[in-house]
Amino acid sequence: MLPEGYPNSVSSDYLEYSLWRALQGIASQINGVLATQSLLYAVGLGKDLLENAAYGMEIITPAFPQLFVLIGAVAGAGRSASILIQAATRSCFYAGFAVQRNSAEVIAKGEAQGMVSKFFGIMLGIALANYIGSSTPLALASFSVVMGFHMYCNLKSYQSIQLRTLNPYRASLVFSEYLLSGQVPQIKEVNDEEPLFPSLPFVDIDAYTAVQEEASGSLSVEARNAAAEISRRLQLGYKLSKVVKNKEDAYALFDLFKDEEYMIIENKGRFCVVLREGCSPQDMLKSLFHINYLYWLEKYVGIEPRSISDECKPGGRLQISLDYVQREFIHIKRDGLQNGWLTDEGLIARPLPNRIRLCFSEPAPTS
Repeated sequence: MLPEGYPNSVSSDYLEYSLWRALQGIASQINGVLATQSLLYAVGLGKDLLENAAYGMEIITPAFPQLFVLIGAVAGAGRSASILIQAATRSCFYAGFAVQRNSAEVIAKGEAQGMVSKFFGIMLGIALANYIGSSTPLALASFSVVMGFHMYCNLKSYQSIQLRTLNPYRASLVFSEYLLSGQVPQIKEVNDEEPLFPSLPFVDIDAYTAVQEEASGSLSVEARNAAAEISRRLQLGYKLSKVVKNKEDAYALFDLFKDEEYMIIENKGRFCVVLREGCSPQDMLKSLFHINYLYWLEKYVGIEPRSISDECKPGGRLQISLDYVQREFIHIKRDGLQNGWLTDEGLIARPLPNRIRLCFSEPAPTS
C-alpha cells in the first residue's frame, strides 16, 4: 500500500496526506450510501464541498419525490464536476510527493489506498443506512455529521501538503522574508502561513495575518503583510496598451528591460507585469522578485512613484530595482534550490494571454 522504498522514495508530507485522505474517503462513501438509499426511497423502491452538496441534494429527494429526476440530474452533474476537480489537483500533489521520479508508483499506490478507504466506507455506510431506514430527518442528521467530518479531513489533508512550487503568494512570502532577513524560509514555514483563499477580495487578509502571528511566529509579520498586499496589487500578464499611452514611456520601458522577458509598470497602485511572448515561469518568478523589491523601496525607503519615463532613468525606482534584481536574483534562486524550492517547474500564476512580440522592420531600400 506504500510506494517501494518508503519513506525515502516520497516526500515527508506523503504519509500525513494519505491518512487524512483515507479518512475523508471513508466519510465520502458513507454519505454516498446514504444518498443512494434516499434516492431509492424517493421512487418507492425502499430498502470538496461540491461533492457534499450533491449528496445533500440526494438526501432530500424523499421530501420532494416529484422532483426526483431534476434533483438526481443536478446532483449527478455536481458529483461529476467534483471528481474532475479532484483528479486534476490530486495529480499535482502526487507529482510533488514523488521525490525519486516515481510518479507512476505513487499514483498507483494512492489509487489502491483510495479503494481500501472506499471499501470500509461502503461497509460503514450500509450499516448506518440499515439503522436509519426510511427516516429522512435521521438521514439528514447523519449526513450533516459525516459531512462535517469529511470536510475536516479534507481540510487537514490539504494543510498537510508541503507545496514546493511558487505561486504569487508563496513567492512573495519567500522574497519578502529574504529582503528583510537575508534568509530563504523553509518550505513548511511558508506553507503553514499561506491562507486557504489568498486571492478572494472579500477575505480580510490583514486580520487573518494578525491571528496567524499569534499562532505561529516562524515568519515575520512584515513578510506576511507584504505578501498579502502584493497579492492584492499584482496584475501578472497585463496588456501594454492599457498602461502606456505615449511613445516616450514605451521607448523608456523597452530600453530599460531590453535584456528581460518582462516589463513592470505601476499603474493606479497596481503592479502590472507585461510579459514577452517567450516568457518562462522563471522569468515570471524574477518579475515577482522585482515587484517585492519595488514594494520594499516604497514601504521602507519612501521613494515616491513618478512618470514611467522618469522611473526608467538613472535614480528612478525601476532603474534602481532592476539593477538590484539583476545582481541578486541568481543568489536567491540558488538559496531557494538548496532549501528544496522548485524554481524552474510548474506555473506560478495564470497570466492573461497578453504577450508582446518584438518585431523589427527592414529599412526601406534606397534608389
